[in-house]
Amino acid sequence: MPEIRSIRIVTRPRRPPRFPTDLSTREFYGYDEFAEALGRHSRFDVRVIEDELRTVEDDAFVLLQSDVRDEELAECQSAVRRTILVNSAGPPACVERLDQLGIAGAIPRGRYFQWRSRPQREGGGGLFGLRSVADRMGATSFLGSMSARYRDIYSERCRDLPELVAAYIETFAEMWPDLEMKP
Repeated sequence: MPEIRSIRIVTRPRRPPRFPTDLSTREFYGYDEFAEALGRHSRFDVRVIEDELRTVEDDAFVLLQSDVRDEELAECQSAVRRTILVNSAGPPACVERLDQLGIAGAIPRGRYFQWRSRPQREGGGGLFGLRSVADRMGATSFLGSMSARYRDIYSERCRDLPELVAAYIETFAEMWPDLEMKP
């Protein structure tokens, strides 16, 4: 497996608007702003792409809109292990889906919107990820044990959600491809 060299935020391709006020998924969720914030905290090239998961480069870590179909995930197993779902359900449904899919992590919808709407009240939490990566980061947990593989991640060193996600991806990349994803 190739070394991780980039971060891609993958969202659905833009559809023709039905109304003049229609926004693309990319615009609605502010993925360009999130990519810019991630880029400030990461050594990786960060881009938003409006396409399908299967088009992502083999050396990319993926942040994927959570409404992806299971069939799409099944056909892209090489990318799934290095994927964080964005705008997922909150706990415990989020952790159940992580266990089911065996992916790198998830950002719950409520936490993502908190970052977008109140950046001045930010803190270094809100990501669910692999325990092994969180331990290597020296991160703590607010919610305690929710799964054998996954937990919520909080780091006092991170000032906001993009910085936490960037730190998680950096640590994940250091551990990749030897990272044990299954229990």
